[in-house]
Amino acid sequence: MASQRRVDELMLSSELAALAAFAFSRPVLDTFGRSPGTFILRGVTGWWVVAFGVIVLAVPVLAAVAVGCGARRLGGGRSGEVHAGLVGLMGGVGVWRVGQELTGWPGDATKLVLGAILTGLLLVAARRWLSPAATFLRVAGAASVVYLVLFLVASPASDLRSMALPTMHDANLAEVGDQLGDDPPDVMVLVFDELPVQSLLDGRGHIDGDLYPNFAALAGDATWYRNHTTVAGFTYDAVPALLTGRYPDPTGGPFSPSDPQNLFTLLAGSYEVDGSEHLTALCPESVCPLAREVGLGPLLGDAVDTWTGGVVERGYESEGLPAAAVAIAEAEARIDALDLRSGERPHLVIHHNVLPHQPWQMDAAGTAYRASNPPSGLHVTGWTGWGQDVGRQRHVLQLQAVDGLLGHYLDALRDAGTYDDTLVAVTADHGTAFGGEGARARNLTRDNFDQIMWTPLLLKSPGQSSGAIDDRDVRSVDLLPTLADMIGVEVPWPVDGEVIGTADRDGTTKPFVPTDQDDWHATEGERFVEVDARAGFDRVLAADPVPWEGEDAVWKRTAHGDLVGQDVTDLAVGDAATEPVALGATGLGDVDLDEPLPIEVVGATRLPAGTDVAIALNGTVGAVADVKAVPPGRVPAGSPPQRIAGLVLPRLFVEGDNDVELFAVAGPVGGEVLHPVRLT
Repeated sequence: MASQRRVDELMLSSELAALAAFAFSRPVLDTFGRSPGTFILRGVTGWWVVAFGVIVLAVPVLAAVAVGCGARRLGGGRSGEVHAGLVGLMGGVGVWRVGQELTGWPGDATKLVLGAILTGLLLVAARRWLSPAATFLRVAGAASVVYLVLFLVASPASDLRSMALPTMHDANLAEVGDQLGDDPPDVMVLVFDELPVQSLLDGRGHIDGDLYPNFAALAGDATWYRNHTTVAGFTYDAVPALLTGRYPDPTGGPFSPSDPQNLFTLLAGSYEVDGSEHLTALCPESVCPLAREVGLGPLLGDAVDTWTGGVVERGYESEGLPAAAVAIAEAEARIDALDLRSGERPHLVIHHNVLPHQPWQMDAAGTAYRASNPPSGLHVTGWTGWGQDVGRQRHVLQLQAVDGLLGHYLDALRDAGTYDDTLVAVTADHGTAFGGEGARARNLTRDNFDQIMWTPLLLKSPGQSSGAIDDRDVRSVDLLPTLADMIGVEVPWPVDGEVIGTADRDGTTKPFVPTDQDDWHATEGERFVEVDARAGFDRVLAADPVPWEGEDAVWKRTAHGDLVGQDVTDLAVGDAATEPVALGATGLGDVDLDEPLPIEVVGATRLPAGTDVAIALNGTVGAVADVKAVPPGRVPAGSPPQRIAGLVLPRLFVEGDNDVELFAVAGPVGGEVLHPVRLT
């Protein structure tokens, strides 16, 4: 009898183990498996990666089994009902979590909660009345180890098990030191993140100096390679390509984020190095000590944050501040700590700043605001047909804050008296894309390759004081050999890039090394996707993400954008609109001007798609948004089928209660009539 009871407990425990692994371990291992840079950020490689996987699988499973065993014994004669309840609960949690992944909805979405409850009840019923259901769960308990195997063997992070952190090579250092001579220049390399060059442009192929005065000023002193493209679309491949001069290996070669042959290891023996990395490990720890919390403990904390909805690749949320605010504060602190005065050794500054990468939460002045994260209308890596215009607006605002950050770097050089003689390179690892329904934000496609691949490259040589534009075919792998050539050093390892101006390229195609995450794959047997270089460059030069003029240009998103900043009492107001708008939580009822402002207004409506809606705050139009249709399947049951989203001018907010009004806009530009919209 005792033996049979133990067998029964083992079978029942297997059911809970299966559900715990599905609900808790699977999503964490899947997310971290696709994000190897997270491990590098925490300094976790080798067998510690295996330990992480084992802990993530074992802890939820063992906890569920322990709770199940204890509950069954305390339940006495009702142990069967207790176990069934636990099965239903765990199954519901698993489906709730999968629902978040598939829909992008927050965990408290009513539809997800109801779906989880219904699934739990159905699972309890199936287990009781359909014996194959219970058998399946018991077998799945043993099979749940598959999640761990896939993480350790088949995920992008699996290469970390054999990854070695970079070290210095004395022979290379001595050779480079001999080549440099007596007076090598200071070098500053700034790599921004998720920055398509199109975002900087004014519609005429030039940097918009009104929006980005510091980028424009640097272009006035430097050579701007407008036809520069990245060769990879994700940081852990794109940054190493810049700093090693080599293409990433799509066949699973040495893991590029820790490639020991790079600009850090090339010059560290002769230069005073100040390095900052995110998601890569190119600088040896002896040269660039890690500043963040590192080790398995912090990584497991990231795992908990990931499951509960945190942002795993940042680790920035601090004291209630948005991630972007903390990222900018950290960058400002790094700049303030720089000592760029001439000394015994020249300076090498290589900073990779994870900006203007989303989440977009900063305005042009570098002030944090509150808005949806991920951005409204962005589901996983694709736009759902609404929200992309506001997403681009938020991106541009944060890029303006990054322009201020660039100005801080350049001022640091000027304050040290070294700007004129410093070799300065400003670039980005990859871009990001904005489009309509189904458009991908980060995955390479035939529609968005111009936004993903073309990134800025501004290169100011020592002594250069006049700007130039060069439209030759330049690729990110060209940066390292070009920098080495400019300071008189031969790169002591094979590189794929060429010194700019020496490459024999016909300019018809450009290469891109795709990953499994990209939608556009290379043909069988080929290493690269070859994109149409001329068509892509034409799209770039025609880009004008902010076609309006004046102080509030970024805030004027539609044809009726000139309404922004006008008092409603100065405008024509007509009859009420026929359809209401249901606003989401606005946070406008108790505003603290010393805290990030809730500038985003999102609503659901049955107003026709394409209708412009003026959003007034405290009697002044603060935004004009256009109504967008939401694709079928992405509208919660009972919700209106269209959406509006707009960002309200921060200067219109007042302390305490703020009054919001919406108006449907009719009539021609300059002769608009506002029709009040009822809010529900």
